[in-house]
Order: sequence, then C-alpha cells, then structure tokens
Amino acid sequence: MIRIISIIINKGVEFKIIFHICLLSRKWNSLNMEEISGKQGEFSDLYIHSQDDVKQASIVFQNAFIDNPMFKYLLPERKSRQDKLRFVFEYMIKYGLRYGVVYSPTENMKAIAIWISGDYVNETFWRQIRAGGLKTIWKLGIKFLKKQISLFEYTERTYKSALEQIVGKHIYLYSICVSPESQGKGLATQLLTPMLNFSQRNAIPIYLETAKNDNIPLYEHFGFQIYAKDKIKGTPYTNYGMLRIPKK
Repeated sequence: MIRIISIIINKGVEFKIIFHICLLSRKWNSLNMEEISGKQGEFSDLYIHSQDDVKQASIVFQNAFIDNPMFKYLLPERKSRQDKLRFVFEYMIKYGLRYGVVYSPTENMKAIAIWISGDYVNETFWRQIRAGGLKTIWKLGIKFLKKQISLFEYTERTYKSALEQIVGKHIYLYSICVSPESQGKGLATQLLTPMLNFSQRNAIPIYLETAKNDNIPLYEHFGFQIYAKDKIKGTPYTNYGMLRIPKK
C-alpha cells in the first residue's frame, strides 16, 4: 500500500511524499506476533528475518520487481530501477521488521513475504522516520516521489472500496516476491500457505493489491477474489484490490 510522508521544505511548501510501504505496531495488535516470531503453529518451519538480512533481502526484492508495472511507471529507465529499487525495499523490509513480520521458506531467502495488520495500514510520519525514511527520500529523489503522489489516490481508493466488504480486523499482504531463478518451483505456495492457514483458523480476512495481471490467477487459485479495481490515469495499468475471506 502506498502511504504518505509530509515534509516541509523551502518556504514552508509542503510536499506529500508517498511510499509503497505500510506499518504495523510492534504489538501486532489483531495478529498474534508472538506466535509467528516464535515459530509456533503454521510458522514453525519458516525462516523469520532479522536486521542482518535486510541487504540481501532487498536485493531479492529488487530483482523480482525490476519489471513490475508500478515501478516501470515510477522509474521508466531500467538502469534507474537497478540503482534505486533496493533502497525502496530496504526501507520496506525495515518497516516490516520493526512493525510486523518478514519471513522466507528457508534461510536462502529465495522467496520473501511481508505481512502487516490492517489496524496499522495508516502509518504515522514518526514511525517512518524511525525506520530511516529520510534516507530513502534522499536516495529516490523528488521526481520519483512526486510520481507516487498521483498513485496514492488510486491505491487508497481501491483499498477502501475492497474493505467495504468486511467488518473488523484483517491482514494485509504488504509485499511478496520470489527470485526470478526460483519461480515456478512452488515457493509462492510456501509463502502464502502458513498465513492463509492462520487466517482461516482465526477467521481473519486477508487483503492484497496487484497491478500485474499475470498475478491474478495465482491469487485466485488461493481463494482471493477481486473486490475493487481502479484504472490508473495516464498509465496502461489497473490496480486490483483482492480479498480472501475465510470460509465458515
């Protein structure tokens, strides 16, 4: 989910700077963080990430998202994406570690998922700053960040529209990736299944977004349905909001 940071620069001009990141309280609120980080139940066989994994994990994300539609729009030149995407994902991973959970099927980190509680999708400025947001702003540049302003209204609208279908808490799949050389080997299933089982057992819906049409059949296979979509003006892309509501 693309979120907002507001900073005051020059003559009191406020720029709305938007990041593709979500935050979660350290208490994990509606989710049992202790169960996940303690590798209990569905999570017993997973590799739970730590700060030591940030650099390696960010490179895995960068390689997986190099041709992602949203990032191709934000950074049209491939060389620029290669230079800057890792800073986006370093920031996202740090937020996931600080306020949520980041895990992989194994320690080799060929596949990674970041999950947060829907209670904390609306992050605060200071939480972002504490996770190093200013460094990310500096690395990405104003041109990149201004482009994200136009994307925010679409992602926010999709999110709110989809969530009209449910009442109460939910889980947000903030980001998921499989390294290009490891795709087609069932790693996405290994990433999704533990949280899907947790969601079913606790009767908590899961929400995700994608602007990549090729991803939709995969998510539909796991029980997600499209509940909202929004064509992004000035681009060939549509943002899809998908929900998986546990069966009773």
